[in-house]
Amino acid sequence: MCYLKQNLNRLPEEYLMANMEEKVCPNHPEDTAVSRCASCFKPLCAQCIIKSNGDDFCSDQCATNFSQSKEHFAEVTKRDKARKLKARIKKIIFLIIIAIIGYFGYKYWSDNKESINKKLESKSKQIQKDLDKMSEDK
Repeated sequence: MCYLKQNLNRLPEEYLMANMEEKVCPNHPEDTAVSRCASCFKPLCAQCIIKSNGDDFCSDQCATNFSQSKEHFAEVTKRDKARKLKARIKKIIFLIIIAIIGYFGYKYWSDNKESINKKLESKSKQIQKDLDKMSEDK
C-alpha cells in the first residue's frame, strides 16, 4: 500500500519539512518557505498558509480536496473492514456446520457400528461375486 494512503491523516513533520531551508514560497519568492501544503506539498511562506483542521494548505481548494480524500479513504477503509468481518463470519459458520455434520456422522456410526459393518460386508461380498462372475464370462 502506498505511503500516502497509509498516512493520509497526517504526514510526518520531517517529510513535510524536508529541505525547507532551500525552498521559497512560489507566491512570494523573497520569503523562505516555513511549511508545505498537506494536499499538494507546495512550499508555503507564513503569509500563504491557510490552516484547516490542524493542517497547512495553500488554498481553500487544496483544503477541500484533502478533506474529501480523507473522508473517501475513511469510507473505503470502513467498507473493507466490514467485508473482511463478513468473510470471517462466513468461514466460522461454515466450520461450525462441518463440525456439526462430523459430530452427527460419528454419533450415527458409533451407535450403528454392527449394522453398518454388516451392510459393508454384504456389499463387499456382492461386489466380489460380481467381479468373479465377470472374470468367468471372459
